[in-house]
Amino acid sequence: SLRALSVDASSDVLRNQVVSSGQTLASRFNGLATQLDDLDAETRRIAEDKVGTFNALAEQLASINTNLQKSSDVTKQPANLLDSRDQVLRDLAQITRISVTESANGTVSVGIGGNARNALVVDGLKAIPVGVNFLPGTPNRTELLLNPYEDPVNLSGLIGGELGGVMSFRDQMLAPAMSQLDDIASTFIQEINAAHAKGMDLNEGPGKPLFVSNPDFVVDYSMAKSGVTV
Repeated sequence: SLRALSVDASSDVLRNQVVSSGQTLASRFNGLATQLDDLDAETRRIAEDKVGTFNALAEQLASINTNLQKSSDVTKQPANLLDSRDQVLRDLAQITRISVTESANGTVSVGIGGNARNALVVDGLKAIPVGVNFLPGTPNRTELLLNPYEDPVNLSGLIGGELGGVMSFRDQMLAPAMSQLDDIASTFIQEINAAHAKGMDLNEGPGKPLFVSNPDFVVDYSMAKSGVTV
């Protein structure tokens, strides 16, 4: 459309075709941006849900440890209590990588990562919460914190499991995709608008921007009447 308009800049039909093509392209940019924004919001919700579930399980395990503390010998512990303990451990391990240390009476300490003594989330009868922090950016990059409300420790290099997968997807795939789309759209807008600025409208005034981004990609429909020559 732009090439045809450059040959016959006074044609209202060609001007309207350029605007229509611009509208279609802007809609595609906006559609892609919306899909990525939806992924950003969805993965953020999933990460928060996983962390909430993990903390609830850690509290449950601390409660089980309290009951196990009543005996000094694991062989004398109720089978159903040990089964509950093991199921909670499996559920925790599904969310993120954990390491476990078992005492003689069957109570366990749980840490995030490969060493149970580091990043303890269950220390005997006490559960220490973890939290997910979304750093500024598009999208918000994520970090996992131990004890986020008192003395936060960054655990992001230790995680795995479902939570680690979500955080890796956000940081390694979603963030670059959103950044690349922004860069492509920004460059395209600058180049097209720069070309229009070198031309004149039907009133012999300087060409006005066809595309604006604030914050979405849209077409200035006023160009449908006055138009811009290229």
